[in-house]
Amino acid sequence: MILLNMLMLVAVMELAAIYDAVRGKDNETYQNEEK
Repeated sequence: MILLNMLMLVAVMELAAIYDAVRGKDNETYQNEEK
């Protein structure tokens, strides 16, 4: 049970990191378009 919770936590952290990276790219492109 504890191992399962750890795996879920790692998966959520990875998804959050990927989401932040994609959002950061979107923000960069948006700022470049504004310029």
